Amino acid sequence: MLTVLMLALVSAFCVNADKPTSPPASNTLTIADVAVSGNLTILVAALKAADGKLLAAVTNSSTAVTVFAPTDAAFQAAITSLNTTAAALLANKPLITKILEFHISPSIVMSKEATMHGVKVSTLLPGQDLLVTKKGLGSKAKVFVTGYKTKAKVLKADMLAGASVVHVIDKVLIPNLS
Repeated sequence: MLTVLMLALVSAFCVNADKPTSPPASNTLTIADVAVSGNLTILVAALKAADGKLLAAVTNSSTAVTVFAPTDAAFQAAITSLNTTAAALLANKPLITKILEFHISPSIVMSKEATMHGVKVSTLLPGQDLLVTKKGLGSKAKVFVTGYKTKAKVLKADMLAGASVVHVIDKVLIPNLS
């Protein structure tokens, strides 16, 4: 009987292994709450400066997306590499909206889904996907997100925000802007 139960559990796991993971529904935090509590101040300012639909989505706990959230240091480095200022970047609504849309996937992606070969993840920016990879094994494994010409390391993974998940990353992913 125990063998039958074990086989049933293994079968159930294998059947569901390819299905995307979703965070628990009991969490009432929003993406904006997680960003504020994580001291991601430039990200919060960017969300306020971008398209109003993005701000509405990140302040709603029922929104189900994955956000790759750059640190303030990552934003500062991107501002320097784009040869601009924080004020100028935030004032450029079309650009900041594209950059933020490149950091948001309409599907839930938990860090455990990353593989060494990579998992392709769509973004809100049509035709521009991300690749989520894992390097190493077990507790020493590191997760990376690659988009266009930028590769970011996940510093803090699987932060639940309502129906969404947030991963803090060390670089701003710059999409193909041409």
